[in-house]
Amino acid sequence: MAPSTRARVLGAVSLFLALLSLGWAGRPVAGAGRPAQVTPTTQWVNFYSPTTTFRGRPVPVGAVIAAFDPQGTQCGEFVVTGEGAYGLLPCYADDPTTPGLDEGAAPGDAIRFTIDGLPVSPQGPQAPTWSAHGDRRQVDLASPTLAVTLQAVFDPLCISWHQSYSLRVGNASPTLPRPG
Repeated sequence: MAPSTRARVLGAVSLFLALLSLGWAGRPVAGAGRPAQVTPTTQWVNFYSPTTTFRGRPVPVGAVIAAFDPQGTQCGEFVVTGEGAYGLLPCYADDPTTPGLDEGAAPGDAIRFTIDGLPVSPQGPQAPTWSAHGDRRQVDLASPTLAVTLQAVFDPLCISWHQSYSLRVGNASPTLPRPG
């Protein structure tokens, strides 16, 4: 690999890792122009957690936690108002008076969660199960963390390089150098 190509690849990887560590990669803006996706019904289970993490840190204020039934129907949503915690998140039941429509979960359904659209794992202490109307269930959530290992290789032909990158804050669109 030519030194200039190696420099571009290393620069692009460095920029991606920087964006990922800042929490910008893959995070939609909470509530910005999003249509309501939850259909409230007359029955729900409240999920909550005093200790939820996202990317190895306490879940941030403004993050959107969504709940889904086994068929993929979004049956609950909560915008985090206190760092590291969420809830009460009402997870609505399917309405039996509307055959053909799936508004939510049924008793015994395992509920799946996302934070800002990314899948997360339930950590207990209670199971993420739709139980009975009005129940409160503590389900702590955690997202997988990313571990990256970079290996430096000595190249006597590459004495130094200079590369510039710019980043538009708020847009999170990196401007990478053009080949040439």
